[in-house]
Amino acid sequence: CGFVIGCVGATLFNDIKIGIFLYIAQLFFSVFLYSIFKSKKQYKNEITSIYNRETWIKILSKSIKQASDSMLSICSFTIVFRALISLLNLFVNKRNNVFINSVISSTFEFTSGVFSSIQIKNEYISLFIIGFSVGFGGLSIILQTVSLCESLKFKRIKFTFLKLFQGILCGFSMIFYKIITNFIL
Repeated sequence: CGFVIGCVGATLFNDIKIGIFLYIAQLFFSVFLYSIFKSKKQYKNEITSIYNRETWIKILSKSIKQASDSMLSICSFTIVFRALISLLNLFVNKRNNVFINSVISSTFEFTSGVFSSIQIKNEYISLFIIGFSVGFGGLSIILQTVSLCESLKFKRIKFTFLKLFQGILCGFSMIFYKIITNFIL
């Protein structure tokens, strides 16, 4: 929420409304795609009681360890994918192709995709890639999600394709936003 509204809207476009629109579009398409493609199979939630024989110190200790493992995992994925983007862009930058640089960055890690696509001279392509980056999230976010939710039963390939579709929808919604605002103003 903060990145999309503050960084993308207010900082990159000097217009908080575009950040709010992109955030709402992302939320809308997430709910929309979930409602269409949700699994018909119901999973039984197994809730473990916190009132078992563990003391509050053990519970707190276990929670801190799990949170630390999660943060290390998230940071590791981000660092690895950022390094991979940098290596791939070394070859692309020799040709000065900002578009390919943005597509590569958006595919792997959305923050890099957003920042590199702002340099594209065609405003509509730039907006599409920014919307795509935020909606898709990049392979880094997808693998972080899969890693953190490995105990949950969900179809990872279906999740990835739905995120790809969400990215495309968010990209087109950004173009739609630009066309509507140009028409109104």
